[in-house]
Amino acid sequence: MTRALIRLVAVAAAVWVAAAILPGVHVKGDVFTYLGIALTFSLVNLIIGNLVRLLTMPITLVTFGISLFFVNAAMFLLTDHWSDSLTIDGFWWAFAGALIVSVVSSVISRVLRAK
Repeated sequence: MTRALIRLVAVAAAVWVAAAILPGVHVKGDVFTYLGIALTFSLVNLIIGNLVRLLTMPITLVTFGISLFFVNAAMFLLTDHWSDSLTIDGFWWAFAGALIVSVVSSVISRVLRAK
């Protein structure tokens, strides 16, 4: 439970960083909005993302994992579709946003788990 909460906070912070850095990623709301977006993004990745990754495994193997960046961008766009508070201006902004969210949330999760 604690690990999941740490991961949720890390994803919320990463979405905040992505929205602060990228002009094509917009979030309207407060801290709880970011937590809601993080929960939505986590559920999308857990349910749909894992299925898509399984179905695209042959392509992933052929492209040495490069196609996973596009899957993550698609999951970020799905989060935009299902969240009223998140707006992404296009696929390439979703691509950059998903990349930032992946890197930042990973770093934050490791730092928070180390303490």
